[in-house]
Amino acid sequence: MLGALLKVPLGGERSFAYLTCVQIGAYEILYNLLLGNLPGAYYAMRKVLEGAVDITISYLKFPNKNLYDSMKKIRQRYHKFGKKCKFLRSHCGAETMEKARELWELTSNWIHAGSLAKKFVEKIIEKVGGEGETHILPFPGSLAIPHDYDSDDVEELRELQKHLQTLRSIHSKIFQAVTRKEEDQR
Repeated sequence: MLGALLKVPLGGERSFAYLTCVQIGAYEILYNLLLGNLPGAYYAMRKVLEGAVDITISYLKFPNKNLYDSMKKIRQRYHKFGKKCKFLRSHCGAETMEKARELWELTSNWIHAGSLAKKFVEKIIEKVGGEGETHILPFPGSLAIPHDYDSDDVEELRELQKHLQTLRSIHSKIFQAVTRKEEDQR
């Protein structure tokens, strides 16, 4: 599944930057999964999504500027992710960009302190030991890293898998806008 994020055709500077952003993010997602750090995996997913959108907008709006300067302008001009998605609707499809916006919002449940604390409290498991001791076990990525997954984590891992599949679908559509633009310029 993560490998499919990396299978994109090579092109010019923007597609190279796009591929680099996605590749580094895919490795970061995998690394966090291996550690048992689900919030870290969601944060990496969000960075991939934001980077892909920013690179694509910079290429479409400022095709003749260097990537660094155009990315700076994009971040100054579009402060909200929803506005970025709105701009890309005509290039990548309204449905794709709505999925991107929804996925971006979903990641908030895993990366912001308030949401994470709520998840932690909901997932606390109390077990009574032989001497009447109480042990509180954290959910993956909350306190103890590396963290071993257990059967209680299956639902969270399935949710992450679903979101990674959505990210892959979004990535495919967004990258098509970059490669289409590069082909038009040749």
